[in-house]
Amino acid sequence: MIETGNYTFWYKHGECWDAANTTFRVVNGAWRMDDILPYDEDTVGWTIWTSPVDEGNFTGIPVSPDLV
Repeated sequence: MIETGNYTFWYKHGECWDAANTTFRVVNGAWRMDDILPYDEDTVGWTIWTSPVDEGNFTGIPVSPDLV
């Protein structure tokens, strides 16, 4: 369960998921979201798309994959 609070969203894209080590064998890049996300009773169930979508408002900042 995720505790309520404010979070920075970090994510990594890759190929060949290694479930035993919970990582990708090939990492294509890593990013963090520019904004702080509130998580509370009003935001439960939100979806974050990490692929471009029409009218999207997400700004991804590249980071080292070792940080994610």
